[in-house]
Order: sequence, then C-alpha cells, then structure tokens
Amino acid sequence: MRAGARAARPGLGEDVKTPGVSAGGTACGASSGRRVARPVRWSEDQDDVLRECSFRGAAYARDEIERRCGAVHTFHAVELGASRTHRSLAVQTVCPDCGAVGVVINRQTGLCRPCTERYHLEQERAFAEVLERERAKAEDPARIAEARRERDAQRQRNSRTCRRYGLKSRRARGGS
Repeated sequence: MRAGARAARPGLGEDVKTPGVSAGGTACGASSGRRVARPVRWSEDQDDVLRECSFRGAAYARDEIERRCGAVHTFHAVELGASRTHRSLAVQTVCPDCGAVGVVINRQTGLCRPCTERYHLEQERAFAEVLERERAKAEDPARIAEARRERDAQRQRNSRTCRRYGLKSRRARGGS
C-alpha cells in the first residue's frame, strides 16, 4: 500500500467522519433517539438481568439491562451475551397467574393447564355454594311447616263442608 493511502484512513482513537453517526455515545442521527453503545464489559448484575428476562426476547433484555444497570448494549451485544452464557432469547409464553415460563396457554382462560384446572375448581365450588343455598331455601323447615298447616286447614274445611251437606269426601270420589 502507498503511504498516502494509509494516512487517509483514520487510525485507532481517531474520529471517523460518517454522516449521521457521532462517536462518544451521543445521539445517532435525527430519527433515532437511542444512544450509540460504547463497548461495555458485562458485569455479573447484567448477566443476572439477562438470565432473568431472556425469555422475553433480546429487545426486552436490552431495555431491562439499561433500566436496571445503566449499561447501554446493542441488540447484537445482547445476543452475543446470551450466547456466551448459553441463554435462549426466544420469546416464550408466560402464565399470567403463576408466572410459569414456556407453558401451553389455554385460549379460553388465558392460563396454563394447572391454573386452568384451579380456575374451573373455583367455579365449581362457587356453583356448589349457590346450589346449597338454593337447597337450604327450598327445604326450609319453617316454610314446609307453614305449607303443611295451610294444607291441613284446607283439608279440614273441605271435610267439614262434605259432612255438613252430606257430600262424598275426596277419598270416596276416587280422587287422589
């Protein structure tokens, strides 16, 4: 290579003049509001955050690391960090009730299988309580005694009417 060509290229530590890109972690371009990431070493805290939230995807993990640790990483850096610690960044389903990760979610209830079963058990218990209240109301001894007194009083009136006018009783008529 020629010496002049070599001098035209920036060396280490020299500023690269690329349109829309500025060095030093400042804003990159007018449309992007994100900061340009400086090479940041991964701390144990950042690895812990990545381990905790890797099942939600790389973008979520990147934002969570920035929020909790203050370290700004690129999407690619998060992918490399996950690869280095043998973590999957595949977005997995999470049960909203118990928080189980990677489970099959029931479309009707929106819960995992154990939570769906517990949900249905609660529904059945509530229905059993309703049935018990209705049964207790239907078999209320006070209401039954009142109905029996009314029936006995009516039978007595009917019996007296039959005897007074010499009419056949209900049993004699063959009725039930």
